[in-house]
Amino acid sequence: MTDPTPKTVLITGATGYIGRRLTHRLLDAGDCRVRLLVRNRNKVQVAIAGRVDVREGSTFDAASLAAALDGVDCAFYLIHSMGEGEDYRRLDRESAENFRRACIAAGVRRIVYLGGLGRKESASTHLLSRIETGEVLSAEPDKIQTIWLRAGVIIGFGSASFEIIRNLAQKLPLLIPPGGSAPERSRSRSPTCCPTSSIPPTWRLPAIWWSTSAGRPSASRT
Repeated sequence: MTDPTPKTVLITGATGYIGRRLTHRLLDAGDCRVRLLVRNRNKVQVAIAGRVDVREGSTFDAASLAAALDGVDCAFYLIHSMGEGEDYRRLDRESAENFRRACIAAGVRRIVYLGGLGRKESASTHLLSRIETGEVLSAEPDKIQTIWLRAGVIIGFGSASFEIIRNLAQKLPLLIPPGGSAPERSRSRSPTCCPTSSIPPTWRLPAIWWSTSAGRPSASRT
């Protein structure tokens, strides 16, 4: 017999771009109870505050983390420590370790983690930290299932990357593309420029991309 009680899903990083949209998608589906673990409940969107169970806390606070995970079936891990200083790699590992252990203790069935692309041998410090976080979260497969998703740069309306690109195109009189390879760029003293006013008004951001092979800007419709 199927259990009619809806499952409880916990989302960390719920005030970020991905977390906000995941929260709305789960609420629209209506087949689970949504709980949010946030550091500041005032950052939760007013439109959904009454439809979710908001818990204030942190992965570095054992008591608040345990309380947030109580009765949870699936937990989404969408957080990082990049804004906490140069020691963020250690903090990321510690946060993930705390989270995995707390999930196991609470009887959580599944962790879903969104990380980045890349290989450890050639990854940047940021991407290396994302890989290490995934390794920590999935370190005990015999005790908890971890689904590790890996994505490149995610750009959409309202995201930080989108806003940066839009503001650049709106405020800069011209853009300088990085044409050619690094040696070719170092030899060139005359960078190619593209006035933003020359971009047809029918093209909308994020649609402006630089072609490093051709050394000139290209664009696509959105």
